[in-house]
Amino acid sequence: MKQDVSVTRLRLLLVGLALALVAVGGFLIGIFSAIKCGVKPGGPRAQLLNGTTMANIFRFQGSKACMFLAADGSRDEGMGQVQWVEEHPYPRNALLEENGRWIRVNESGSYLVFVQAVYKLNGCVSTQLGIKTVVKYAERTEEFSSIFETWRGTGGPCGEGEKGEEADVVLSHPVLLWMEKEDRLTVNATHRELMDYETRPISSFLTLFKYSD
Repeated sequence: MKQDVSVTRLRLLLVGLALALVAVGGFLIGIFSAIKCGVKPGGPRAQLLNGTTMANIFRFQGSKACMFLAADGSRDEGMGQVQWVEEHPYPRNALLEENGRWIRVNESGSYLVFVQAVYKLNGCVSTQLGIKTVVKYAERTEEFSSIFETWRGTGGPCGEGEKGEEADVVLSHPVLLWMEKEDRLTVNATHRELMDYETRPISSFLTLFKYSD
């Protein structure tokens, strides 16, 4: 009986390993056999990213257009535009306009935009956080993507008026956008007064680069 149980367990283990290998193999095939990804004219103008699309982006880089920006200080509490300052010394084919709140691209194409915001939050206070990417085309303005999170505190004991332990909360959001020449991009965020503007290396930032024509 003990031998039969051992044999059965061995068979189950081998079957489990085989299924795991099949799953991993399928995942790898899906990534490395995928065709070149992008957002083309006439199709959707925005695409959220996953493991497969990110893999394809870094296999096929079509242009050197790029920009790296740091979030600038703000005391505003409501949802509104994030103000940026240029950190990369040589931004290419993109311009920061209107007091650092809008980014204008000089070439049509698919652009990868990655935004990260680090918030310094009171451990005793529940806070609703959010980031939105907005694009102004010649014919209209569209909110393309967003990410939201409700910070519910550290869970420690908090008396009335107490601040509790400070906590860092990170929101990050990648999106692939089709943009025409002269189109503009802005980022809206909640509680900009709570963002971390001081930490170095920079923790609240936006990076943009042109993925393909």
